[in-house]
Amino acid sequence: MAPKGYDVRIVLDEDVPEVLAEGLRARGARVATVNELRERIEARRSGDLAGEPISDEEVCREVASEPSVLVSLNLRDYADLASMQKLAIEHGVSVVIARPPKAEAGARQRPTAIADIVHRHLPRIVSMYGDEPLVGSANRRSLRVRPALEILRAAAPARVDATPRVDKPPRRRLPRRGRRKPEPPGAGTLNIDGP
Repeated sequence: MAPKGYDVRIVLDEDVPEVLAEGLRARGARVATVNELRERIEARRSGDLAGEPISDEEVCREVASEPSVLVSLNLRDYADLASMQKLAIEHGVSVVIARPPKAEAGARQRPTAIADIVHRHLPRIVSMYGDEPLVGSANRRSLRVRPALEILRAAAPARVDATPRVDKPPRRRLPRRGRRKPEPPGAGTLNIDGP
């Protein structure tokens, strides 16, 4: 029997390893991958649209067609305010960005790290579905969640009232501990003036 709240569908973005879907399904979670959603959209198409590329807008509508939370690794797409507004605000979908540690960025370790993050926070990820779309950032230790509207409101004044940037000279880097200090000019040269 699936745990309470697992009637919310977890949608795995294209950049999330599809192996994760099998593990989540074994735990009783409802899971779909973006590739599976694209196949469903393609199967429903007919006539002139058959064979045409599927737009992100169509995928967003398909994700929003059922109670869903999208899990992605693509911070760039969801840090972009326009993308966040389209998915979270217009379609009412909550998004979780899984952030595996850089130490486990290798091809062998990365899927395991992502699976660990999602499995660890699964009950809380599922609970993100609700009246208000949320944006979460998850690592092994925590899942930070903020309302999408709050993020957009906080960013809006910065975009509207932004003052022009003044180019500043580059900051001088101070030597770190343990590094050799630069040698003064002429150091290391030996001048021998003969008699």
